[in-house]
This record gives sequence, structure tokens and C-alpha cells, in this order.
Amino acid sequence: MGSLGPDGRLKFLSAGIALHRPLASIPENMLKFGVGILLAAFGTFWVGEGMRIDWPGMDWSLLILIFGYFLVSWAMVLFCRLNRRTSPQPARKSQANQTKGLLHTLYWESIALFVDDATLAVGILVWIMVAWFSTGRLTVNSLSQCMLLLTGFLLLLAYSTARAVRC
Repeated sequence: MGSLGPDGRLKFLSAGIALHRPLASIPENMLKFGVGILLAAFGTFWVGEGMRIDWPGMDWSLLILIFGYFLVSWAMVLFCRLNRRTSPQPARKSQANQTKGLLHTLYWESIALFVDDATLAVGILVWIMVAWFSTGRLTVNSLSQCMLLLTGFLLLLAYSTARAVRC
């Protein structure tokens, strides 16, 4: 913002004041849901770009990614509602967890600051490597490359959600 002149800063301030009330009326969980979908879609797009995938429709394919993530996410919300427990089960600490040392606990707690679901994070990294290896070695068209990348991400999202509901 340092490179903006006084007029640019005034426009940002005016936009913030004008949008404050409408944005404050959006439920927080709905806002997080929408932002999560946008982050996933843009992240998928940029990972594909980094892998030198030519997205069909170029930037317009972002709309397809957003729609795909919305459909899968909404299906997972419905799945979670159907499988919701009536009362939360208290977490039981196993004997193995009680014997872990302070360094082990600090290590996992520091990772949890950045990654909420380590299985999902590792799965995504592995899938990126598999997709990158596949697209670089196989002779497939760009639509197949895009579908391969997106399908893996959507399946990992569904698996992570189903695993969280069962816990």
C-alpha cells in the first residue's frame, strides 16, 4: 500500500467503510466456507500452472474449479450432517499418548499450528508429486492432466472429511 498515492488510499478506505455492513451480516461459517473454496480452487489452478499444465479455457477454468470444489464440499457438509453424533464423545487418552515426552508433544503441537490434518497435507503433497510425475512422463492432453490433478484433490478432501466424521 506504500506505493498508492493519497487518492488510492482514500478509495481503499471508502471501499472498507462501504462494505463493512454488508460483509458483517454474512454468517462467519458461510464466509469461511466460501473463502476455503476459493483458496482450494486458486491453489489447484496455481499448482497446475507450476506443473506446466495448460488449463482448458485458461483463466476461465477457475470457474469450473470453484464449482467442483463447491459441489464436493457441499456434499461433504450434507454427509457430515447425516452422520452427526447426538453428543460428542469425550476424548480418551491412550496409554501410549500419556507416555510421550515433552519434546514429542511440542513438536506435534507446533505442526498443528500450521496443519490441522496432517494426513490430508501429506496426501496432497504426495498427489502433487504423483500428478507431476504422471503428466511429465505420460503423453496425455491437457484436459486429462487437469482432471487427474483435480480428481485427486477432490478424493483427498472427501476422504479427509469422512475420516473426521468417523473419529
